[in-house]
Amino acid sequence: MEKYYQDRIEPEVEVIHAEEHRSSSVKQNEANRWSFLKKRGLIPYSLAGLGILVLGLMVAAGFFSGKKPEESPEFKALKEEVKKLSAQTDPLKNEIQTLRAEQKVQQEQLTVLKEKVAVLTKKPEGRGTHSAPKKLISYKIKKGDTIQSIAQKYQVQQEDIRRWNHLPPKGRLKPGQKVIIHSSAES
Repeated sequence: MEKYYQDRIEPEVEVIHAEEHRSSSVKQNEANRWSFLKKRGLIPYSLAGLGILVLGLMVAAGFFSGKKPEESPEFKALKEEVKKLSAQTDPLKNEIQTLRAEQKVQQEQLTVLKEKVAVLTKKPEGRGTHSAPKKLISYKIKKGDTIQSIAQKYQVQQEDIRRWNHLPPKGRLKPGQKVIIHSSAES
């Protein structure tokens, strides 16, 4: 008898919890379904059927119809109100543009006046020197004028004209633009 027990091999037993067993069986079932579909070549047909089903639902819902959905009376009333309001705002927009243009002109005039005040309140340079009083000239640029030609005409330096009028070093003059000149010469 002893020999019988020695030759006998005990089988190894693996203990699986119930939850693990259920999830593995679910996975096995899913794998079996996919393999069934693969074996039969039904995956493309299944996808095509799903596409046809979606397309049928879209047609049934009127997705492809050329008709616009009807607008509610409230929506129509709101659209009319928006049209009326936009018609009322157009003249206001034009008026705002006009006021902005006027404001720009007034700001330019104010800048010129500030420069004149700054020149008038500036103390004379150098003590005890009696120089001829400077004359403040507002010159309107004409076509063909350059800073050099204006400086020669009023016997001043080009840099002074740029400084008095806050002009950039390489800036050009535009016809109709006004510049302030401090000159003792009469022209």
